[in-house]
Amino acid sequence: MLLAACQSPKDKVLITLTFGDETRKTEVKENVKALNLAGFESKTESKGVWEFECDNYFGEDLFSQVFTHKDQLQLVEVVPISKIDKHLPESYLQYIVPYISGPIKEANAAQVEKPFKHIIQHSIDSLVQSGVSLPFTIHWEDVDNDMPLFLHLISKTSSVSIGDCITSIAFEKSYDGYVCIVMTFNEEGALILQQETGRNAGRYLAMSVKGEIISVPLLNGEITGGKLMYCDLSLFDTLFGELFFGEMQSGESIKVKMKQDKLF
Repeated sequence: MLLAACQSPKDKVLITLTFGDETRKTEVKENVKALNLAGFESKTESKGVWEFECDNYFGEDLFSQVFTHKDQLQLVEVVPISKIDKHLPESYLQYIVPYISGPIKEANAAQVEKPFKHIIQHSIDSLVQSGVSLPFTIHWEDVDNDMPLFLHLISKTSSVSIGDCITSIAFEKSYDGYVCIVMTFNEEGALILQQETGRNAGRYLAMSVKGEIISVPLLNGEITGGKLMYCDLSLFDTLFGELFFGEMQSGESIKVKMKQDKLF
């Protein structure tokens, strides 16, 4: 989810890196040490695992290595689900159930029972292969094994770039006790965040990292103050996976622990 966040405390975090290939450990340890993290201290080490501690603050100098261009982090509009209607056979529309949350009258999400995903996806893929230019791409989210899939239509033309607006990232505990990422933006980024979340309050808004849609959360309301709390594993692995591992490989993982908090 996306929501307004308060100031993250400048405490310590314990980061655990797990390796599927033991030979990667030496390389990754050198990567991490070269980052010169504030408060860094190597802790325990065992086969396939290394733990270290550092300050709960990762500055602009670090994430300028991850986001080398502003377009590598974008907020992308999610268009009304009704835009798909004219591109599908009428008989397929019965499988798409518009999902409306709150006072918004026009849904920009839908639920689809899992057995019908391939029917809709194949139909859209066939249109694209035949040369039809669609103003959106399809994005599926599986939020729960026992629930239908969520279907979103991601705009190809309406997005804003904020990859050069991050001033720091830290960890903070969410309302349900899990450790989440808090991104702090500069004045320009804070204004963009406020405008985009205000304009899309009550709707879904996609986040794109390096051209890939990593999540499409529902906005509770306008976000002010230039801080964004994001509780999603995909963003976590994308940001810190690249920072620590360079490129995460099979069997590799990152966990972060704060005092009296659950593992992220």
